[in-house]
Amino acid sequence: MMILQKVRRWLGHELVRGSGLTLGIRLVGIALSYAFSLAVTNLLGPEAFGDYTFFVLLINVLAIFSAMGFDGLAVRHIAGCTAQNDLAGVAFFHRSALRTQVITAIGLAILLLLLHQTGWFSKWTNGVWVLGVALAILPQTLLKYFSQAFKALREIRWYALFNYVATPLFSLLILLGLQIGGDSKAPVWAQTCALWAALIAAIFVWHRTFRGAMYEDETNPVGMSGSSFLRQSWPFLLTTSVMFFNHWADQIVLKTLRGSYDLGIYAAGNRIVNLVTIPLMAVNSIAAPKLARAWAQSDLGGLRKAAQQATRLIFWTSAPVLLGVVLLAGPLLRLFGPQFSEGVLAMQILVLGQCFNVMVGPTGAVLNMTRYDRLMNKLALASLSVNIVVSLLFTPAWGAAGAAMGSAAGLAVLNGSAWYFIRRKLGFSTIRI
Repeated sequence: MMILQKVRRWLGHELVRGSGLTLGIRLVGIALSYAFSLAVTNLLGPEAFGDYTFFVLLINVLAIFSAMGFDGLAVRHIAGCTAQNDLAGVAFFHRSALRTQVITAIGLAILLLLLHQTGWFSKWTNGVWVLGVALAILPQTLLKYFSQAFKALREIRWYALFNYVATPLFSLLILLGLQIGGDSKAPVWAQTCALWAALIAAIFVWHRTFRGAMYEDETNPVGMSGSSFLRQSWPFLLTTSVMFFNHWADQIVLKTLRGSYDLGIYAAGNRIVNLVTIPLMAVNSIAAPKLARAWAQSDLGGLRKAAQQATRLIFWTSAPVLLGVVLLAGPLLRLFGPQFSEGVLAMQILVLGQCFNVMVGPTGAVLNMTRYDRLMNKLALASLSVNIVVSLLFTPAWGAAGAAMGSAAGLAVLNGSAWYFIRRKLGFSTIRI
């Protein structure tokens, strides 16, 4: 009876309830994303899938810089304001964030098109792709911001839907509507149109969720200006960009040294391995605002408890997925097509790297939400350096497996060093299995 009561109490915990909702919606998004990927790979092959993967990489790179770090700052600032019931503070921040991101996104799109006229992108792509990238920068930027803002407001269902489901759902529907045939550019246009459709839906939901508070008096209710927000967002921009390149550096190296075919093989395996990270992302979506509130209230005990609860939940939900991906690597890859079985070794190496994420828990969220974001920047930069060096050393001879070695080495450095500094700076360990 006592064990049953503990299980009920555990299942009723906010972290578990919220993570379960996010996980369920995330699984739907994963299914839609896999359906889209399978359609592309089986109809167009590894090279077209590699080109599509590189398109996604480009729009994400440019969206990071056009976001200016406001997507990361939104979680900390909006969560802090809502904890004090300061809706005017949320509204002022929201207006400042939108203005900044729209201006930078449009500016980057124009710059991209101008640079393309010089032939700067001719090695990797062509004019149709560059136009698709330019059109996708703004919706990608704002959609990411709105999803993070919903998370900060603890509107987890909308965060999960717009972060995980909306884009793959619209992409799949549009792709089927285009009757893909042999057009290798169809996935690009499907993704671009899907981003705009998802953004329009997010703006509509935001207006209804926020109940008009965003139209309050334009005066600054918290004694801050747009320039002060920019100063706060820079560390998040640096961290996000370094973390992003850490995630994609192996694929950039692989695309440059081995071409689209190898990248397509690697990207398919990487998508399967990302199944291991689903529990981590689901738990982090709930843990980050809790960590920010605990730190804002100087509740170090609450901070430690939230971090360790998150780690325990991440480990026990990720371990079965991790084991299944390792054992079924070959059959899972063959779903994408017979050529993709070449990526089994790379996929298994990637799983090994994800073990570090599962073991140490939300180390990045702890450092970012406790104002140790500059330290996180340095750790992420060190991890990126290791990733690039190892990838450059092993990719020429080992191909996809060499790129996977770089990714695994970078993750080990990042998570190990973050765990060490949390113990040193905050006095507790995130590991609590």
